[in-house]
Amino acid sequence: MHASTVSRVMDPLKRKMISPQVVEKVLKVARELDYTPNEAAAGLRRRTSRTLGFIVPDISDPIYPRVLRGVEDATKERGYMVLLGNAGNSYADASRILRRMSARVVEGLLIGTTRLEDPLIQDCLDNELPTVSVMRRSNSNSISSVTVDNREGMRMMVDLCLARGHREFCVVAGPQNISTGHDRHEGCLDALEARGISLEKSHIYIAKKFTVEEGALAVKQLLGAQGLRPTVIICANDLLAIGAMNACRSFGLDCPRDISITGFNDIEFAKYLSPPLTTVTTDAYAIGFKSATLLLDLLESGGRQVTNIRITPQLRERASLRAIDHPA
Repeated sequence: MHASTVSRVMDPLKRKMISPQVVEKVLKVARELDYTPNEAAAGLRRRTSRTLGFIVPDISDPIYPRVLRGVEDATKERGYMVLLGNAGNSYADASRILRRMSARVVEGLLIGTTRLEDPLIQDCLDNELPTVSVMRRSNSNSISSVTVDNREGMRMMVDLCLARGHREFCVVAGPQNISTGHDRHEGCLDALEARGISLEKSHIYIAKKFTVEEGALAVKQLLGAQGLRPTVIICANDLLAIGAMNACRSFGLDCPRDISITGFNDIEFAKYLSPPLTTVTTDAYAIGFKSATLLLDLLESGGRQVTNIRITPQLRERASLRAIDHPA
C-alpha cells in the first residue's frame, strides 16, 4: 500500500477520499501498533494546526461550561481541537490571548468577549483569522455570530409576568456595552411599553457586571435606598437574580410570597435554588455547537461571508414567580 494512501487515512479531513475497506485495514494496523499521528508535524506540512481558539469573558460564569461542551463536541466530530483562553472581561487580556493564539497557528477563533463596539474584532480581521462571536453580537456586523434572541426572550418573560397578574415592575439590567445586556434591556422595556406600562428610571438598575454581587447591590438600591416595593423584579441573567433573591431576604422579603424574581440563561443550578428560578433558557450547548460548526464550515469553504444565527429562547416557569390575584 502506498505511503500517501496511509497518510490520507490517518487524516480525518482526507479519509473520505479512501474506500471504507482500505480505511478499516489501515486503522486496524495502526491500532495494533498503537500508532498516534504527530499532529504538530502534520500541521507544519499542510500549514494547518486543526486547532481553534476560544476566548471566553469569564470562565467562572456557569453558562460557559455548557457552551464549551457544545464547541468541543462539534470540533471533535471534525478532527479539531480547542485552545481555551480566559479574558477575565478585560480587552487587554483578550488582545494578549489573541496574539498568543495567533502565534500558535490557530486556524480560526471563537470569541465570547464581544462588545457592541469592540476593537478586538478589528484585531481578528487584521490577523486574517476567520472569527465567530459566541453568545454576543457587535454593531459592526463584520464577523459572524451565534446568539439567542435576547429581545424575544425578554418579551416572553414580560408577557408571562403580566399573565400572572404582575403590574409593579423593577428591572435589573446587564451592562449596556454588550449585546446580552443591551438587547435584553431594550426588549424588556419595549415589551412593557407595548403593553401600556412605562417604567420610570428609578425602577431600573444598570448592573456593571453580570454577577451575584451586582444583583444584591441592585436590590439594596431599589428596595433599600429608594424604598420601592414591586411585585416582581426582572433580572437580565440568573446570577443577578440569585443576588437579588439573597438581598431580598435581608429586607425580610420572602420570594415568592412577598416578591417574585426572574432570571435569564437557565444555568445548571437555577432549578435547584430555593425557590427554583423562573428564567429563560438560552440553550448554551446549542450555541456552542452551532458556533463551532459555523466556524469550521467557513474554514473548509474558504468563505468570508457574515452569517448571524439567532436561537429561539424558551421560558422555564418555576416557583420564584407567583401568580397575583387582583380584586374584581
